[in-house]
Amino acid sequence: MSKDNKPTKRGPTPPPSPIDPQMAQTRVSRRPAGTPVPPPDLPTMAQPRGSRRPGAVPPTPAAVHDALLFDNKNYLFFAMGIFLIVAGFFLMSGGGMDNPNEWDESKIYSFQRTTLSPIVVLSGIGVVIYGIFFRVPQQETKE
Repeated sequence: MSKDNKPTKRGPTPPPSPIDPQMAQTRVSRRPAGTPVPPPDLPTMAQPRGSRRPGAVPPTPAAVHDALLFDNKNYLFFAMGIFLIVAGFFLMSGGGMDNPNEWDESKIYSFQRTTLSPIVVLSGIGVVIYGIFFRVPQQETKE
């Protein structure tokens, strides 16, 4: 405590940093040297949605389409795969026994429940994985 009964800071205070006015106005780039700068009219991942400069040209629909991760065919594969998975689980379920005091192995361990439905579920998972990795071939433009 100091003489005024006020708590004091412990440790030395850092010296004031000299600010160069020219350095304060320059913007530090995190881009490695030699990397091309993206055009200002196309949005990048680092730019939030509303942060385009005033007067900038909005991206064309073709540029937005190229930026999408999946195409319509990918979503079609997703839908088919999810349908196969649901159908496989539907095949795996089934009715119970007519009499709860009886045990009928032919219903419980039938081909439909033990073989067919796991194959349908696994094929659905395979179709979804294929849909993730499927790419539509790009058409080359002749100039």
